[in-house]
Amino acid sequence: MAKREINMDYLRIFACFMVIFLHASAQNWHVADVHSLEWKIFNIYDCLVRSCVPLFFMISGKLFLTRKEFPSLSQLYKKNILKIFVIYILWTLFYAVDIYGLHQINKLFSVDGLLYALTHAKYHLWYLPALLGIYFLLPILWTITHYEDGKYLPYACIMFIVFGILFPTLKELPFVIDDIKIFLGKYTYALSGSSGYFLCAYYIDQNKDKLNKIKSKYLILLFLFIVFFASQINGYYAKIVGNPTALFYDSNTLFVFIEAIILFILFLRIPSFHLKKRYFNFIIILSRYTLLIYLSHVFVLEHLKMYFHISTFSFFAGFSVPLLTILVFVICASTAFVIDHIPFIRKWIM
Repeated sequence: MAKREINMDYLRIFACFMVIFLHASAQNWHVADVHSLEWKIFNIYDCLVRSCVPLFFMISGKLFLTRKEFPSLSQLYKKNILKIFVIYILWTLFYAVDIYGLHQINKLFSVDGLLYALTHAKYHLWYLPALLGIYFLLPILWTITHYEDGKYLPYACIMFIVFGILFPTLKELPFVIDDIKIFLGKYTYALSGSSGYFLCAYYIDQNKDKLNKIKSKYLILLFLFIVFFASQINGYYAKIVGNPTALFYDSNTLFVFIEAIILFILFLRIPSFHLKKRYFNFIIILSRYTLLIYLSHVFVLEHLKMYFHISTFSFFAGFSVPLLTILVFVICASTAFVIDHIPFIRKWIM
């Protein structure tokens, strides 16, 4: 049996916490005055954890692409693609019921109502179709990484950085003229989306010994500088336009890309401590719960605000965001623990 990649479990839990932190930061981000201390804190926190979803893609990339043998297409479709598709449908309907309310649930039983629900899924559920898109490409991605010992992998990663990171970053810049943005938009690369993060994760894993020459303290300092720099640029631009702006927030922009790469490298370096069995099992179980935590955390965030008036405006934003994140994480993890003991439900929603 292959040795457990416990580092990836740590990173998966950390990235899951980052997602909740991100959405807690964004909860009142759009209504706060851009000149207020609250919005400045939301902006910094947002920039701090923006790499959460790219990290999920990188974790999957490392675990899938480092396999010596690729599973058969039937296994891929039965074990991965079908499950993610069903989970997406069920959670889309769950949030649709939450929006309509039980007294209007009959709307979902019409063709129009069902189609509307499926095409207007809750905002965070975009991750599942994106993941499915990569799963469809997995045989190709695995071939790129293993053909002639990954001879063309560096080329694929460079193309991703150029077309998938630098071009989108340039198109985000407000001072770049529209003609240049149109020109950049004419040039595309098929693997410029989240699949590029898959390939980069594998490349980093295969070259981690070389990357170990870069001291961790320098990577941490670079990460903090990137967060500070990105937040200051976005804050400055928000003041110019007079409204909250999301400049460089996108996953396929340079600052977020660098943050994701740094965190991935740092977590690869975590030494494999000899954990006691109960702690080891706890990490594995919590890591397994992260998908359900991800899927349910928006529901918890919204209902805490709606029914209990608990939000990032409840008190000082510097404390409210992390405390709300911890509360939501604990509630979702506890829910996952309960559901984990209901066999049939557990199989299809987590």
